[in-house]
Amino acid sequence: MLGSLILTGSIIAGGGVVSYPSIKMYSGAEKYAQACGTIYVSWNRFVSSEKIFSLISLPKLDDVLKSLSDTDYAPVISAKNPLEFEAKVSSTLRSHFSLIKSQIHDPALIRLVELKHDFYNFKLLVKHKLAPVQVTPAFSPLGSLPPSLFTRLLSTPLEESYSYFPDYFKAPVQSALEAYSKTNDTEEIDFTLDRELFKLLFKFSKSEFFREFFSAEVDIYNILTLFRCRNVHKNIRTLERAYIPFGQFKIEKLKELFALSDSEIVKFFNSTPYKRAVEDGFSYFKNENSFVLMDKKLKEHLFSTLKTVVGYKGVGPELVFFYFVAKEQEAENILSILKSKYLHMDEETTKLLIKEINV
Repeated sequence: MLGSLILTGSIIAGGGVVSYPSIKMYSGAEKYAQACGTIYVSWNRFVSSEKIFSLISLPKLDDVLKSLSDTDYAPVISAKNPLEFEAKVSSTLRSHFSLIKSQIHDPALIRLVELKHDFYNFKLLVKHKLAPVQVTPAFSPLGSLPPSLFTRLLSTPLEESYSYFPDYFKAPVQSALEAYSKTNDTEEIDFTLDRELFKLLFKFSKSEFFREFFSAEVDIYNILTLFRCRNVHKNIRTLERAYIPFGQFKIEKLKELFALSDSEIVKFFNSTPYKRAVEDGFSYFKNENSFVLMDKKLKEHLFSTLKTVVGYKGVGPELVFFYFVAKEQEAENILSILKSKYLHMDEETTKLLIKEINV
């Protein structure tokens, strides 16, 4: 878990002091120097938490759009609806990512950043072929394969599409289709491709830093899955189907927790770095029947710990990776605000959608 990441010494996490082992850094950090220099300059234009919450407090969508004119997201000013918001924000993000990618010579690191977007696009492609809809899916532009390719492949038999995919994508897609064939449930596409994604992320990770980060992402996914399956789906079979290995919590432990009372489950997480997020998130669920706060708190814990770790590393792949994570969350926050203003959502509901990440 990221709660056990990378420092020699300890930091405060989840309400307690957690000790962290040291890890090795990539050799040849000088090849990241140019990109890291660009990143340090770009932090000056990062949309801070203070700015985010000032945007939320503005009364109208037009006010938000105007206020973004002095940020990297100025092009969104001309957008009129959520689809255009997403297109403009994604275009901005793609431009920034392309610049940083052009300044490093580490294909393995770039692959780690792009892989989840590729898998997101594969999910959309496969599910569209199994259950076609009239609306063309909004493919992510941040993967290794362009959205235009996936759009073209919508009208191509899936078997003929394989020639366009890197070899390591073919087995995951076939696994997803086999799982679907047994149930005719498109959720199996999501569950299977999520597992296959993390399998590849761990396979391609060259240092403990990345393996620990992805392990923490798995922990967060499995914690949320446990609570949702128990309190919403009320089905342990869904927990088994959705479970992703590679985290600190084994499926046997999660099934054991599934059978316990709410208070016993929350108490179990008191000994983990996720203590506060689980406590606050479950308290909110009992009142509001939503796990949105737990999701927010868990991910903010992940970002906070990642920033602390990266702060000790200086120039290198860790900083570049943190930039990609931070910039993507910044964009997601901007999109959440724009969509909430468009839909006339209240401020408190919008704040719950924001995952704070400070640089």
